[in-house]
Amino acid sequence: MRALRQQLVAAQQRVAAAQAGMRPEIKAELEASQYSRELGSNDEWRAGIYVAVPLYDGGRRDSSVARAQAERYALQAQLAQAEHNLRQAVLELWLELDTLRFEVDAANALSDYRDLYLDRSRAVYEMEVKADLGDAMVKLTEAQLAAADVSFRVALAWERLDALLGKHSAQAANEQ
Repeated sequence: MRALRQQLVAAQQRVAAAQAGMRPEIKAELEASQYSRELGSNDEWRAGIYVAVPLYDGGRRDSSVARAQAERYALQAQLAQAEHNLRQAVLELWLELDTLRFEVDAANALSDYRDLYLDRSRAVYEMEVKADLGDAMVKLTEAQLAAADVSFRVALAWERLDALLGKHSAQAANEQ
């Protein structure tokens, strides 16, 4: 985004330069001379001002202005598209984080339930009523894995959001 903005500023300056193409030019010259022989017509000091006023350029100015403006419009369109894409990506990440918040709650509730179910299965196993302790342990492990997966997805979404906002590039620049 920063690079596109800088390119847009440069394009605007190129438009201004192209529009200034037909302005008159004023040049000044100073000359100091010393001759070894005395001649009556040579001046030791000369000063001159030259004014160049372009009368006709054959359409070059208009074409260069149009070309520079077309480049500026293209860069403006690229910048608008990049801003739109960035906003869309941030919105999608925000919605994903909102959804993940509910998944974290669900994973924590499932993990708590599986923990209680393991305690119940352990008690029933010790009373020698039912032998489903292994199944309860597997279910608890699956619930813990699901909770870890959701936590990882949340951390990844936050990192992507930070990257989109440019926080990592600013931190990397500060570290170097």
